Amino acid sequence: MSLPLLSHEFDATAADVRKAATLSVGEVSADLRESPTLFGPTSDPSTFAHLAYGVLIPTESNLGRVRSRRGATVQVQQDVTVRLSYRLRPNAKGDQLTDHDASVTDFQVPIVKRIMGFAGSHMPGILWDYVGSDRVVVDSGKWLLTDIQFTAVHNMVLA
Repeated sequence: MSLPLLSHEFDATAADVRKAATLSVGEVSADLRESPTLFGPTSDPSTFAHLAYGVLIPTESNLGRVRSRRGATVQVQQDVTVRLSYRLRPNAKGDQLTDHDASVTDFQVPIVKRIMGFAGSHMPGILWDYVGSDRVVVDSGKWLLTDIQFTAVHNMVLA
């Protein structure tokens, strides 16, 4: 990924990145609800809710490999995943494929567009890049879990 250098005027944290992504996803549809717990393919499906989402930041790295000294500004890259749960209809012929397509067009694409646009303008010191999406069907075909991946690059001042 080739991103321009950021000015040293904006200082962000993982919480700022999560907030920008969460606000963005919440603006896509009133039907989307932030999950109070983290969930994934190995979670108990009874904890899933239709159109629930969570924002995860599994990794963070120092892009400039700057020595960590007090007061230094480092450029940080965070991997950001928006996980969305979507309840598929029972195995009626064609319904699951229709639901799969609907989850992509009605929610995944708008989430990508919203984060790339709204999150960038909400916190202009964070540069966003869409990486890709993974989908997995769990619990005997009842749930579609979609992971929408981004990278967020920003400055962080070391205290």
